[in-house]
Amino acid sequence: MILDWRVGYRTFGTLNAERTNVVVMPTWLNGRTEDMLSLFGAKPGKNRLVDTSRFFGVAFDAFGDGVASSPSNSGRQHGTVFPQSTTEDMVRAQYRVLTEVLKVKHVHAVMGLSMGGHQVFAWSVLYPGFVSRTVPIVGSPQATNFDRLSKQIVIEAIESDPEYDGGRYTKEPQLKLANAIGADADDSGVPER
Repeated sequence: MILDWRVGYRTFGTLNAERTNVVVMPTWLNGRTEDMLSLFGAKPGKNRLVDTSRFFGVAFDAFGDGVASSPSNSGRQHGTVFPQSTTEDMVRAQYRVLTEVLKVKHVHAVMGLSMGGHQVFAWSVLYPGFVSRTVPIVGSPQATNFDRLSKQIVIEAIESDPEYDGGRYTKEPQLKLANAIGADADDSGVPER
């Protein structure tokens, strides 16, 4: 169980009076909501996916990304003490933010790229009556052998980094090799600028 959990999110556009014009977009693996700014906008653009002149967009940071609850920012569950979390845990937390904080009554659509697409599938299963449309983009309901292998390589790069120190670090480690691998394997689908 994550103690003192926090969820990072950004909103775009205006929520209608019925609180139903909501489009939710969770981040992809290693993505942060700051990486998604070009996906929301009132004017057409080459990367825009959500028209904020019609919809209220809510982008969510995933657990473990350093913005939301993470091993690197938790005061009571730092490093390897931080509990494992699942895609379903992230979606349940997002649902709570939408219903308890933003008072959303219904979601027009949930859409996500890559790991965000995995979260879209979880939304479909956990809250089918709350969401009208689901749009997984380059997401899969099941990890492929390539997915598992590439993630294992990153895990081994993290665990073998001397700054990681078996998870007992006091200052967030730079993890240069793991981050270089992650940057080369960026699967967000959003072109770099």
